[in-house]
Amino acid sequence: MATGGRTSATATTAGCRSTTWTESGGLHFADRADHASRREQTTVGEEIVRQQGWEAWPSCARELGLLR
Repeated sequence: MATGGRTSATATTAGCRSTTWTESGGLHFADRADHASRREQTTVGEEIVRQQGWEAWPSCARELGLLR
């Protein structure tokens, strides 16, 4: 959920581990996902999906019907 104009890391990047954040270009924006803006988190999340597919967030993806 958004708080003060920011989205929590768990809401956007499903608890994105710091190594995933780093490997997906997150350090271009902020030192941690919860320090990045909503748009920056979305950009990194899109890169994670490009690299790993929806399997990066299996529970959420299943709930949304993106995985079986």
